[in-house]
Amino acid sequence: MTTTPSSPTPTSPVDDGGPAKNWTLREDAHYNGGKTFFAYLMRCVQQPRLSRYDRYDKATKTSTSTWRVDGIDFPNFNAAIIALNIEPELTAEERLVLETVTSKPSDRRKEMIANYEPWHGLREKAFILWEKGRVTITDAGRAALLTARKGGGERV
Repeated sequence: MTTTPSSPTPTSPVDDGGPAKNWTLREDAHYNGGKTFFAYLMRCVQQPRLSRYDRYDKATKTSTSTWRVDGIDFPNFNAAIIALNIEPELTAEERLVLETVTSKPSDRRKEMIANYEPWHGLREKAFILWEKGRVTITDAGRAALLTARKGGGERV
């Protein structure tokens, strides 16, 4: 893992030798499992729907990495890359929340705490940018809303 001058957070390259070889991962979250484990969620800068969950177990001194797309675990990197080709769908609850998000950053922490799941799903699907509780809609989020309003792309 390295730190780039343009970014104060650690990044690491994704070097699959293929189309993802110029992609980088940036630390998005840290999990403290007390005496049991600690973990990091590394999010791809170029493909924000793609992330890698790295868990380090203290007792066994082992680590596991799990690739995710839209918050869903995949058995390996290649399966995750294939999943990126499938457009994410809004749930009905995510759509209701997304309808309230604008391009202007706004503090939505109280709402996120009260109703975490749809906010988390929108973040994992890259429909919103979520930084320190301040939320903005992304181009992908606007496109998903347009599709849902036209009667498609929504899952109950």
